[in-house]
Amino acid sequence: MEILDIPGSEPGAWRKPEEILENGYQISIGDAISEGFDIFKEHVGGFVGYTVVMIIISGVASYISTRIPFVQLLVGGPLAAGFFVMAQQVKTNGDTDFELFFKGFEKFLPLFLYTLVSTIFIVIGAFLLLIPGIYLGVAYSLGVPFVLFYKLDFWDAMEFCRKIVTKEWWSFLGLVIVLAFINLGGILAFGIGVLFTIPISYCAMYAAFRQVAASRN
Repeated sequence: MEILDIPGSEPGAWRKPEEILENGYQISIGDAISEGFDIFKEHVGGFVGYTVVMIIISGVASYISTRIPFVQLLVGGPLAAGFFVMAQQVKTNGDTDFELFFKGFEKFLPLFLYTLVSTIFIVIGAFLLLIPGIYLGVAYSLGVPFVLFYKLDFWDAMEFCRKIVTKEWWSFLGLVIVLAFINLGGILAFGIGVLFTIPISYCAMYAAFRQVAASRN
């Protein structure tokens, strides 16, 4: 079977990272969450269904990780990528077949390496001093779409993501905190609420990525 390209990764779909660094961008937390919710509403069944699948796979991987380290990190990046791929499809009125959620696995190696190395850096930063860990946790928050849509290797994605997010780091910290509270609300709603809050959060991060990288927002 022919492996299709990741939607949105065609040349010219996004501003070049160097251009973003030079010209900057603006982040609106409210707009990101609002647009993310609108994207979610367009494909509620697909996003909720995929969240169930992701939770099951992540749970199994977490159990295996108690015996074989890093197994959970193997699937974390590609599974997260599925939300960004589908958000891109919904935003561009593209095909929304459920199988497209798994297209992140086409970029398995760079996504796995991104997740593994960035997690190691964040943990080291947290152990050495809490503040570097917090800084890196936020700075690496957009790495997955950079791997997906820019076709970058894991290290280039890490560096561009860190430098770009750092330009508006406090805005991204605010977004991360708001999304954390949204997901806390999902947990408090008997846990079922996360089936909605998790995909909304990923869609909001995709919307924030659009604010950063899209030629026209």
